[in-house]
Amino acid sequence: MRRGSSQAENICRRVKAQDKMGKAIKLGGQDTRKIALNLYGIDIDVEKEEAEDSLKRILNLPSENQDIEVRALRPMVGGRRAATILAKPELAKTLAAIGKVRIGISVADVKERKDMKRCNKCWQEGHFERECKGEDRKNLCRNCGKPNHVARDCRERPACILCDTIGHRTASRFCKFRQGGREEAEAPSVLTQNQAAHS
Repeated sequence: MRRGSSQAENICRRVKAQDKMGKAIKLGGQDTRKIALNLYGIDIDVEKEEAEDSLKRILNLPSENQDIEVRALRPMVGGRRAATILAKPELAKTLAAIGKVRIGISVADVKERKDMKRCNKCWQEGHFERECKGEDRKNLCRNCGKPNHVARDCRERPACILCDTIGHRTASRFCKFRQGGREEAEAPSVLTQNQAAHS
């Protein structure tokens, strides 16, 4: 097939149409799409490679298999860690059905990831940065909401700048301003930033 030919243009049009519809795109006969899952409750000492090897063992995959990968290992409340898993659709479905997996000495929860619109400028949900009319918070820490450092280097207690509460990060599942978040009564006991300053 020649570049610029009608056959090549037709294939490009079909790929773009399928991509817009959210379907898997096959290149060279193989599905290249991966689904994101969240892994919660990993022991603090576990690294990405160990978590990935454990998942491959559970799914009976050879260690050199690239159909599953662990990314974005991050701290959770309580000394545990969370991670993002990228996996081929059939493997993601299997992991979600299993629900709990042993990683190192801990048992971690596997949850389907629900993609949502979240603005990187104001950190609120429901829109993207290009549509944002809110306050620019790009230079603030996503853990404590203070300027001049990033969450990875933060030593402060988590604080949400959307609901003015200490005890959870901005837009975490405990934030009352998060779409579909828990009701305030269900959230763990936390102090507002004003209460913490006066205690």
